[in-house]
Amino acid sequence: PQSERRARAAGLLLRPPALGAAAAAFLLAAWFSETRILLLTALFLSTALVSLLAGRVALAGVHLERRFEATRLFPGEKACVDWRLLNGKPFPLCWAVIEHPLPEGIRPVAPEGEAEPALRRSAWLPGRRAVRWRVLLAAERRGYYPVGPLHLTTGDPFGLYIRSRTACGVEPILVYPAVYPIDPALLTSLYPAGDSPAHRRLAQDPTRTRGVRPYRPGDGPKLFHWKATARRGSLQVKIPEATTSRHVLLRIAVETFAAEGADFELALSAAASLAVTLCGLGCPVGLFANTRLADSGEPACLPAAAGRGQLVAILEALAKATASPSGSVWALPEASGGARRNGTTVVLIAGALPEGFAEAWSELGARGLHRLVLFAGKAGPAAGLPPGTAFRVLQAAEDLATGGTS
Repeated sequence: PQSERRARAAGLLLRPPALGAAAAAFLLAAWFSETRILLLTALFLSTALVSLLAGRVALAGVHLERRFEATRLFPGEKACVDWRLLNGKPFPLCWAVIEHPLPEGIRPVAPEGEAEPALRRSAWLPGRRAVRWRVLLAAERRGYYPVGPLHLTTGDPFGLYIRSRTACGVEPILVYPAVYPIDPALLTSLYPAGDSPAHRRLAQDPTRTRGVRPYRPGDGPKLFHWKATARRGSLQVKIPEATTSRHVLLRIAVETFAAEGADFELALSAAASLAVTLCGLGCPVGLFANTRLADSGEPACLPAAAGRGQLVAILEALAKATASPSGSVWALPEASGGARRNGTTVVLIAGALPEGFAEAWSELGARGLHRLVLFAGKAGPAAGLPPGTAFRVLQAAEDLATGGTS
């Protein structure tokens, strides 16, 4: 979508009242035969008229486009954005200035040889020509960043009448939480004895697929995936989902964090790291967080599921998460009966014990669910932690690789 503003005068002398006064002076000079005044007012009025007409058609046939190389990033990653300015009319575009505002958290990177990154470009274009620019952007921290439209400014050759346009609309960039390796001991604590996920599954369900892979000798014809084979040009087979796989529900108690500080970011990184690892093992993972998502204001409620699509949905929800709670963590819906299914592990990620913890935790145990509390931050467990509660303390991101303390 593109929106234009009417031509605006660069000064008070070019506005209608001043032009009217100049026209009156021209007529009086002609009446009284004042040659010098007549020539000056004629020159002024003709220049203003030509500039006004040129300014009104300056944006005719001019198109501005923007294309992001990627809109889903991890902290520290970089991606390019391309601008393309096209002058489709047969006569030149005398001058044009393009500005690209960026939200905090997305930083432009200066190319080699330049001292500062440029988010403001200027150009002169002959008729029916185009020019391109490429700007490198870096994601500084997790978040949801709506990138505003481009601002294009042009006008007549003298710059007396200026026209402007906004183009490309608002496009969001999502920066996922940082992901860290997970200690196998931490994964083991998610499952009761004998239930930890294995890389080689003993029983598989061919009717449920969690992905595709290249053909290996010994694969039966029932596993052939013909659509993926035709798309990739080589024989592909289905990866069946395990007939019995333990569901993991990640619950984030947002109300236990004071603000969007280091502890809150650590909690989101812990959830993201667990989701990446578990989805990589083919385990169904769900996410329930009593946050207010940055784009909708709603809590994050994703029932347990497996596959890359579920992992992307979880990472996007974590990128949009804010430290503003939408209610109690125990009031979140448990879609599809995920937390009522026998063989489900509930992982509560919190900065401290949320209100109503003892009663809700006991109820989950009565359903036969395996439970684990991950405390993110230096506060750790409080004195009110019920005896026998399995927990881990993560004081820094590095603790994910060591399993934390218990």
